[in-house]
This record gives sequence, structure tokens and C-alpha cells, in this order.
Amino acid sequence: MARIVVIGAGLTGLTTALLLARDGHDVTVPERDAAEPDGDAESLWRNWDRPGVSQFRLRRPVLEGALSAVAARAPGVTVRRGAKVAALVPAPPGVHGVPHVGGVVIDGGEKLTADLVVDAMGRNTPVNRMLDAIGARRPDEQAEELGFVYCCRQFRNNEPDSVPVTGGLIPYEGMSLLTIYGDADTYSLCFYVASNDRELRGLRDVDAWERALALFSDLGRLRSVSTPITGIQVMAGSPDWRRSFVVDGVPRNRMAEIQADIAGTAHRPTGATWNLQRALQRLVRADADALRIYMRSALHIEPLDPAVFPATLRAKIEALDDEAPPYPAGGPTRAQLLAAVADQPMRTVA
Repeated sequence: MARIVVIGAGLTGLTTALLLARDGHDVTVPERDAAEPDGDAESLWRNWDRPGVSQFRLRRPVLEGALSAVAARAPGVTVRRGAKVAALVPAPPGVHGVPHVGGVVIDGGEKLTADLVVDAMGRNTPVNRMLDAIGARRPDEQAEELGFVYCCRQFRNNEPDSVPVTGGLIPYEGMSLLTIYGDADTYSLCFYVASNDRELRGLRDVDAWERALALFSDLGRLRSVSTPITGIQVMAGSPDWRRSFVVDGVPRNRMAEIQADIAGTAHRPTGATWNLQRALQRLVRADADALRIYMRSALHIEPLDPAVFPATLRAKIEALDDEAPPYPAGGPTRAQLLAAVADQPMRTVA
């Protein structure tokens, strides 16, 4: 049995701790935020304060609260809230004199020794700075300022049996529309735009956001039976870490498409995998095999391999018109979207 410290009691940290404890290890989870999850799902969503987590109100409190309850009664897991990790404990160097990590120091100076330390503090983790402080080598990083901004609004579906929520991430001209399923018949709709797209910053206004949503005919019925439970929630301001959307200074894939749409120029993607993904996206609403294969690839369950596609699906892909519009029907052009967003002066988000 090993002594393990998992830094951060978020979704990733708690899941990691539970899996390690199941394997027989003794796991301690220091968490900087002091507040314990308390109450039912509605109370957690509205009242649980987690200042260490950005965008916490997107139904995450409910899932994290449930996971916290499981961790609290799991043998081998100890969650210490209000314990901010301030430094790493250096252990004797190993091969080639590289320093090892032998635990953590929390605020107040207490040391938690460990055979293994797992960093689950998220994208803004300070662990690199801590590694520098003990003379250890920090991991390689990639960061690009050109990323995405999410302008989201949450709803409660009042007729889930007759009007189910469908969707996922659907690309349109110059942006994408993301549907996120929640608990208790809730869901979120997010406009997913490039961080340098100044003309679509108006989506942060609730009226402009609703005018833009009205352009998507497929969502009209769902919106009519849904009640908003938030204003517009914006997640922005962070670069993309360790996943580059830019290679050698040139945007690629979805970002390249969006930049071309903003500039009003044609984009011809290169690479068989990307072209295959776009072909599947055009078929997912009408072909169950296309949906299954696309989602398994998007979730990194298995790579795309046309050799194992059903023959009927391969035939449909080959029959697609390469000159057809690259985006699915039912959504606006960029010009239509910009006109809707700019229709009225900005007002305070509800």
C-alpha cells in the first residue's frame, strides 16, 4: 500500500482518489476551498461557494457534491478542505540526481509525506512553480493565446418527455453551438466562438444572445418549452494549455475554419482524419452508425478507421458533395448572426 496525496478535491481529484483507494492505497486529498458541500441538488447549485473553480455554476456543484459524498464514506480516502498546498516536499534524488517529490506542505507549515503526489489542481495549477522551487524539472508546456470563448445560458426543460434535448457540439459558420446536458431536466446552450472575434462579443448580452439563438430553427420548439435559470455565463480569459490550436504560427482544424469565416475567405482543410470527421458530422442526424462512430472518436474511445465502417456508411460518405456548404442546415450564416447580435445596444446581462 502506498501513501498518496492528490492535490485538489474537484471532479478529477476525487475520482482519482476513489480509484486509487479502491486499489488499496491510502489517499489524502488537500483542497484549498474550505466550504463543504451541503444540501440537496438545488441548494448545492445555488449556494455552494467554490472560489477556486472558475465557471462553477454550470451544474458542476451537483455532480461534485455527489462525488464528495461518495468520497466521504470511501475507505482509504481523506479529504481535507481548507488545506491549501503551498509547496512540495523534496525527497532524495534518484537516477541522474533528479529531485523527487516526497509530499506537500500545506498552509501553516504542516507536511504531508507521500510516495506519490498527483496534481489535480486544473489548468491554472501552480505546481510548475513548486517544482522549480525544489530544483525539479517542470513538464513541457504548450500555451496559445488564440483560444475559444463560451457564452452560455442554462435552462430547465419543462416538457422533457415530448421535447427531449438533443445536440452536442455542432459547427456553423464562424462559431459552434454546444449543448450540455444537466441533471433534473436542465441543460446549457453555449455559443463557442474564437477569442479574437470582436464582432461576436455582443453575445455576452442576454438580448443579443436570445436573438442569435432564435436563428436556429431546430431549437425553436425546445426553447419555447424551457425556462431560463441563469443569465449569460461567460468562460474566457484563459489560453489553451498543452493542446495547441496553432502549429508553426498557423491555426489548424476548427480554429482555422473559424478564422477563415471571420476573414470571409475560403478554407480547404488538409488531412484525411479532419475531412472524415466533417463528413461524419454532416451525417450524424440521419445515420445512427455515423453518430456512434463520431462520438466514440470525439470521446477518444477509438480512432477513426474507415476500414471498419459499415459498407452503407462508407457509401454515404463517398456520395457526399464536396462542393456543398460545409455546415449543417438549420443554422444562420455569419452575416445573419452578426446582424442579430448587433440589432440593439448592449444592456446589462440578466
